[in-house]
Amino acid sequence: MIAMFLWACGQQPPSFDGAAIASAGDVTVRAVLDPDPPGTAGNHVWLDVRRGDSPVTEPPVVDAIMPQMGAMPEMHARADVQPAGDGLWLASFDLPMGGGWTLDVDTPGGRASWAFTVGSRGLVGEQDRPAPPTPVDLPDTELPDAVLAPLREAVAAADQARALLAKDRTDGLAAIGGEIGDRIDLALPSAREADARVGEWLALARTEARAMGRASDLAGARAHYAELNRALIAVASAEPRLTRDLHVFSCPMTSTFPKWIQADAAMDNPYMGRAMPGCGSESEWTSLGPTPGAGDEGAVTIDAGRRQQFGIRTGPVERRSLTVDVRALGEIRWDETRIEDIVPTVGGFIRDLRVDETGQQVRKGQVLFVLYSPELFAAEQEFLLARARGADDPLARAGRRRLELLGLTSRQIDELAAAGEPDTETPILSPVTGYVVEKDVVEGSAFAAGQRVFRIAPLSEVWVEAQVYSQDVPYVSKGAVAAITLPNLPGESFEARVDLLQPNVGAAEHTRTARLRLKNVDERLLPGMYADVRFEVPLGERLVVPDSAVLYVGERRLVFVEGDGGRLIPRTIEVGARGQDAFEVRSGLREGETVVTSGTFLVAAESRMRAATELWEAGDGSR
Repeated sequence: MIAMFLWACGQQPPSFDGAAIASAGDVTVRAVLDPDPPGTAGNHVWLDVRRGDSPVTEPPVVDAIMPQMGAMPEMHARADVQPAGDGLWLASFDLPMGGGWTLDVDTPGGRASWAFTVGSRGLVGEQDRPAPPTPVDLPDTELPDAVLAPLREAVAAADQARALLAKDRTDGLAAIGGEIGDRIDLALPSAREADARVGEWLALARTEARAMGRASDLAGARAHYAELNRALIAVASAEPRLTRDLHVFSCPMTSTFPKWIQADAAMDNPYMGRAMPGCGSESEWTSLGPTPGAGDEGAVTIDAGRRQQFGIRTGPVERRSLTVDVRALGEIRWDETRIEDIVPTVGGFIRDLRVDETGQQVRKGQVLFVLYSPELFAAEQEFLLARARGADDPLARAGRRRLELLGLTSRQIDELAAAGEPDTETPILSPVTGYVVEKDVVEGSAFAAGQRVFRIAPLSEVWVEAQVYSQDVPYVSKGAVAAITLPNLPGESFEARVDLLQPNVGAAEHTRTARLRLKNVDERLLPGMYADVRFEVPLGERLVVPDSAVLYVGERRLVFVEGDGGRLIPRTIEVGARGQDAFEVRSGLREGETVVTSGTFLVAAESRMRAATELWEAGDGSR
């Protein structure tokens, strides 16, 4: 009957191969989560409870417990336990929130306990729970103002990202991540000169900021935001001036790096979001540092339980197509090739100024002003006198040509010939449709021949001038296609091609200007607007490793390779181009090898501790 009931409810006992096992006095309990990883609702745990080979018939009491943290009281989620026959029990429970929980199973023999985390696989027994890693600070370093100013801007932008994540939102993160990366790019050259280790952390911060902007979901964005804060806090620990007017908080419930930087003294948790904005407490400016290692000397062995607890994951080195993602900051500009200057070829006076302000739109053929010119009046008079002798008279033809050179159109000359009298007032027409960007005259002004009186710029087509960083210049060439987005026009994207690369790199910014043309039929693209210009450049098939696997150690790049017996071995590699989520591997790895792709910094910390211990023990033994 019990089996029939469970079958009708869609619940079937699982295989207990690989189940979590714990002892409760003389009772052994095996447990399997369903689903695994667990969520906040609809969780089940299958239990096999036995004393020796005999099933225990007394129902266990199952509780999920989150311990007290600060002002937050201890929370319990009591499971509904149903018998499933032959010592099997099905415990069903919901959780009021995410985070880390303890699962207690009380049996006649005692209590069995495991830890689990919402969103992470598996149950971790008490014997497998690792001690938390030790924070490591960089030595104090006085950074130049050229580094401090853009870094404070980057930290301010990261605080904007925090505010979004605290509201469970990801809209706008792409632009913020790009801005943080751009600010760090400005600081990196001088930072590396001041302290190479600070430069490594900033390079990591830039990577995580842009990865945060590309994240496809809230969990991914929070994970990259956590690593961004790890790097920023590490730099702040080296340069205390960066901490001015800022606060650092820590969340005890997240499975990511727990700290974050915030300008407001009122805590607003980006990891727990709206579920628990006040979870956490103010903390210290310390971070976990990446640690160099070489060969087998820094190899560490981390068991499956600790890997699960710390979120350490691995992935393969593989050969696949690689696409470089080049992003540049652009600005909308007037198309210089379409700008028209109104420059009368005769001197005169402004009689009737029809267009009297800059920014005014004009149409082709529209009267800009009425001109009175004694020189033009005399030329018209000479033309009419010559024409009286016949339209084909050489002097009449010469007079007509002179009027054309003085700026009259063929239609105006024909109207003059038909009237038979010279005009004291001649209308000057706009040669293009556009906007008045410069106006150098007012009503009644006098001007000389060759003096510019108006500048008119059309908006039917505009330029986008993108500042491409010097390291990205090899990937951007004339004719390259870019996707262009603007903060002013959210949700829209434009495609354009590079039609010019300036033949120089800016001395201050170390960027090369790439110019793209954009049609602007509806005139929504206005000069001065900023744009995000993105080039996706396919490089073909390359040997690649996930970017999250690579550590920056001075001039070296380091990965942890899976060895025999669960050993993780540090290895120096040479990387090439960086793709959207991977590095090209030029040397140091082979296709099919397995590397650590998540939790790399924790493995590095363990490696450093192991190497330091071995060095200590290699001494005289008396210390």
